[in-house]
Amino acid sequence: VDMRGRAFSTGSPDCNGLELYDVIDACEYVKKHYAEYISDPEVVYFKGGSGGGGNCYAILNKFPDYFAAAASMCGPSDYMEWYDDDPIGEFQDELDVWIGTRGEKGSYNEAYASRSGLYGLENLYTPLFIAHGNTDARVPVSHAHKYIERASLLSRDHLIDYYELDGVG
Repeated sequence: VDMRGRAFSTGSPDCNGLELYDVIDACEYVKKHYAEYISDPEVVYFKGGSGGGGNCYAILNKFPDYFAAAASMCGPSDYMEWYDDDPIGEFQDELDVWIGTRGEKGSYNEAYASRSGLYGLENLYTPLFIAHGNTDARVPVSHAHKYIERASLLSRDHLIDYYELDGVG
């Protein structure tokens, strides 16, 4: 599923709001229309990379008992940090449309936090594999580190396996 409002998506621009329901709707559609090819419809996996990795963090918080396991590859875990620390503004224009213009640091904090996987970790009940390149300039590896650190503080780190990709950006 492409992110709403990007590339091949015909949906309205969105970030970890309605587009997460798109994922669930797609899974339910497959369960219904391709049932003969599915051995166990209750076992659903999710994998996302880059922006989809950010979706992975968020969807596990908002649908904590839907997925059997998931993998986030190089995803942003904190959209406020991703916006504020974007030195060239590469993603700010999209985030302005998807969530709201932060302008001064502190604007739209609630909207950004509600879409960031980092701030819903209390709801993590799904086993999660995270891989992130330690030279990633677009989504810094600090996103994975902070996610794992907060998971540890909330006693959710036992659900996470992490692999850092040395020299990968």
